Amino acid sequence: TIKFEMCWHLAEGFGGFPMYCTPTASISIVYCSKDKKLLFNMVSGKSDPKRKSEALLRSSRTRSSPRAASVCGTVSPTGPTPPNSLAIASGGSPSATPNVTPANSPVDITGGSPSARNFFPDISSIDIESPCLSDPNDSHLNQRKKKNKKQCPCATSSGGESWLIPCSSCGQCWHNACAGLKTPLFSKTILDSLAISWMCPWCYVCPFPRPSTHKSAKDGLSILTEAAQTSLIVNISDRLTESFKSNIQPKYDEFIAQIQEQLKTLTDEISGFKNNAPASYPNPLPSDPFDLLPAEQQVMSCDCDEKPMYDEKTDYLNENEVTDIMTHLKNCQEQDIFKNKSGRSTLSYGVKYTYSGSNDEPISDVIPPCFQNLIEKIKADYELPDYFKPNSVLVNHYPAKTCARDPPSSLPKHSDDEIELQPGSSIYTYSIGAPRAVTFSGMHNEETETHVTSHNSLYTMSRASQAWYAHRIMDVEKCDERFSITLRTINYKCARSVILIGDSNTKPIIFGSGKGTVGESYPGKRIKAARIKDINPSNCCEYANVVIACGTNDLRIDSVGRANPDHYINQLVVSLKKKVEDIKILNPSTNIILMPVLPSRDSKMNNHIRKFNSMVFSSEFTRRLQIKMPPLYSFLDKKNLLALNLTRDGDSIHLGSKGICMFVRIIKEAIFRSGQEHHRTLHRGHARPP
Repeated sequence: TIKFEMCWHLAEGFGGFPMYCTPTASISIVYCSKDKKLLFNMVSGKSDPKRKSEALLRSSRTRSSPRAASVCGTVSPTGPTPPNSLAIASGGSPSATPNVTPANSPVDITGGSPSARNFFPDISSIDIESPCLSDPNDSHLNQRKKKNKKQCPCATSSGGESWLIPCSSCGQCWHNACAGLKTPLFSKTILDSLAISWMCPWCYVCPFPRPSTHKSAKDGLSILTEAAQTSLIVNISDRLTESFKSNIQPKYDEFIAQIQEQLKTLTDEISGFKNNAPASYPNPLPSDPFDLLPAEQQVMSCDCDEKPMYDEKTDYLNENEVTDIMTHLKNCQEQDIFKNKSGRSTLSYGVKYTYSGSNDEPISDVIPPCFQNLIEKIKADYELPDYFKPNSVLVNHYPAKTCARDPPSSLPKHSDDEIELQPGSSIYTYSIGAPRAVTFSGMHNEETETHVTSHNSLYTMSRASQAWYAHRIMDVEKCDERFSITLRTINYKCARSVILIGDSNTKPIIFGSGKGTVGESYPGKRIKAARIKDINPSNCCEYANVVIACGTNDLRIDSVGRANPDHYINQLVVSLKKKVEDIKILNPSTNIILMPVLPSRDSKMNNHIRKFNSMVFSSEFTRRLQIKMPPLYSFLDKKNLLALNLTRDGDSIHLGSKGICMFVRIIKEAIFRSGQEHHRTLHRGHARPP
């Protein structure tokens, strides 16, 4: 669409007197490639001027009386005739030519105006007449010629309210109301006497000039202006269409043909390439063990610093406390409230503990006094804070066996790595009854360790050790009855637990409750890792979400060096991939969130940061392991540098308080989104515990 602004005055005569176009008119030209036509439209502030002006112009040209010529030509509605105006009719001036402009009379639209010549440099004159305005076969004109003079031009009956008066000049009859003679003072006799010398509106010509401020003068100007604009639109549209077809259309068709030919050639080349391509291509980059090893063959690159169990205590409770527990358990057996499982039967109290193979509701939310005394003693002996105090009790009953044919008395191999367990807490197991052997086996190596539990004994396992070891109780041919009471700390907010591994930029982030902290809905802690090599995967065993936010120090100008920065950054990405692999091996269900390295105020350093982030984001392992990388566009200014208002007192890399708030908000949003589906899956089918 091409839009032009016309700002010139048309000072030539039209209809025998000077007229002026609207000072500003907008013309829109749209080329229709399908029909190969130009669609032309002029907007001058009038509603649908074309139809109105065509009808008015056609009606005015049917008038051939001297009065019509006077109305159209002798009186200038805009005052004196401009000196540079020219008559359209040949050999006359606007004030001396009362005739209507003959058909096909040329009008110079430039009118000596430079702006008009610049707008239409190749058009000096156009035809003011258009076939749509002067059609010799026009039915309207033919009807006017065939009208009966004995009938009023209104062609309707007055219903006896008016009388017909004949014109003394042309003989055309008019209703007295149509001729402006409707008044109670005029009777039929008076009208007949007037008809002797009366001239109809078509024949009568006023002998006095009309004032320029008269309403009829303004109406005549509006009619002719709209008629001229309509004629200009039609003729300019035709001229532009011809010019476009002769000059632009051939080049347009040639350009489209070239594009189609190139597309055809490209399609043929792609088809040939697919047909002749080899089955596989050699990898130009060195192979990465992270991408080649299957999950079962992946080996940990970090050492285990956890023990399968620690701090065994014998004769832990006094006789009265042991008797109270045994009495309660025997009563439960008599009431048959134990629920049978594979090799054992169970019951639970307190906060619900959901594990693989069991979704049983607790017997009661209230922990019985005999077990509550045990919990209070453990809290006092180990000096546990309130948030590490056990709140869930699971009792396992291992039946006695007299021969191998009896039902099994065992515990399947498993690890207590459920997401609801409070990070940093411990798992306490108290035994009553016959001694049994508990076998601990390494999950990432072939190490095995066996521990025999005795009557009235207590042993402890750390929450982190569950990522390294699994435990079980083997079935035996003969054994006596045994009860184990396992105490755990359950916190359902741990579905959003997070460990933040970051550099000095994350130092101001504080976990906990209260103002200036991450909030109690996101329990967790921060571990310092100045560089990627300092990331310790063993710290991530207990948490549902792992956020890694380091790498800035690795990408400093002095760290990258000038020898081969691309190779250095590639090795840095491989190192990060290996760290992420170890975290996934230790905790397969964890959500890993890789925060892109934040931009700095140094443009050269930002080149390294941008390349590193791009390589990590496009790596195959981020998609395969479903690793999230939230965008950090909000930290950039218009120059793609770290926004100055987010820095710490103008520091080039460290965030200020405002930047830290934005950083924490992005982390929390990423954790919330990644944990929604896991949380729904975990609690699907039962109500969420309080």
